[in-house]
Amino acid sequence: MVSLHGVKAGGKLVTKMAAVKVKATPENLRENLEVSIDGLELNENIRVEDIKAEGIEILNSPRIPVASVVMTRQLRQEEAADAKKK
Repeated sequence: MVSLHGVKAGGKLVTKMAAVKVKATPENLRENLEVSIDGLELNENIRVEDIKAEGIEILNSPRIPVASVVMTRQLRQEEAADAKKK
């Protein structure tokens, strides 16, 4: 089981990209690439540049987010209510 700190803190994991364009020789091609999202905090992203694969060049822009832990509407409302109290 993956431990997502941001999800435990009330965030929601959002997958923004399910596929990337790659350039590789046939012996280096894989059906899928795995990216660790373990430890992803609230409002953090995994970007294309974070994907590491030996022998494979990823052609997508490196700054594009692949997955994010975003703040839910309920968590934003709770934080706004806490800020008003202070």
